Amino acid sequence: ISLVDYSYSNREFNSDIVHPIRLKEFENRWYLIAYSESQSCIKTFGLDRIYEPLFLKRKYIECNEFEIESYCNDIYGVHPIKDQPKQKITFLTSAYITNYFEAYPIHKSQIAEKNEFGSCFFTVDLVPSDEIIRLFRSYGKHLEVINPNWLRLQTKTLL
Repeated sequence: ISLVDYSYSNREFNSDIVHPIRLKEFENRWYLIAYSESQSCIKTFGLDRIYEPLFLKRKYIECNEFEIESYCNDIYGVHPIKDQPKQKITFLTSAYITNYFEAYPIHKSQIAEKNEFGSCFFTVDLVPSDEIIRLFRSYGKHLEVINPNWLRLQTKTLL
């Protein structure tokens, strides 16, 4: 498919030829996961920002199934952080928000270790994403990333 998409972060339109892999919903928004010919990698395109799609008669480029599964399933959200592999992320929640994370796990790999004060250490095994950083920051003083250290520093920058 030839398409034009709008980038909120760069505030510009870009044209690309993509090979669709699947659709994914996140927070009531739909995204196209596709192989981008211009960037030679799997990318995410917001359906609300795709313009002028045109079906092309070209040979479909297959992607590695392991890469597709990791990109689509080993993530919270839809925008993985470039060059970050799947990794264990540990965070501590205050008693104030622990029940929320117990009731609504953020990933199927989530493991909880509750302490006697009601706070809890959670561990998830996933590819870090822009959305996980946004989620962690949204809880302010009630959530602290423990590991990895680079993510801990990234989430503390606005506090």
